Amino acid sequence: MMGLFSGDISQYLHNFGASFFFLGGLAYLILYGISEWNAKGISKLQALSGFITAFPFLVFLYFTNINFFNHELALQISHFSEWILFTFLMCWIIGHEFSMIKDRRLT
Repeated sequence: MMGLFSGDISQYLHNFGASFFFLGGLAYLILYGISEWNAKGISKLQALSGFITAFPFLVFLYFTNINFFNHELALQISHFSEWILFTFLMCWIIGHEFSMIKDRRLT
């Protein structure tokens, strides 16, 4: 949806689609972190990484909500926090891939 409605065409539709991605990503990281925390054989540090990665989602959503009410107040911080969020998310995915490769070698 975000690709169909870029910021230039319809900002409201773009924000609506983006909210599904960011709220869904936040929920996924928290629920996945809880399931990893409760699972046997998974490091608590790996489970904690999901909660740490969820924090930039909250920061981005906070600054995005500020921009909804005052577009000029935190625009640059919102864009910067989106890139930080993307970096954390990619590191979380890569970290889990390395963990799965390591576990596969041990079995």
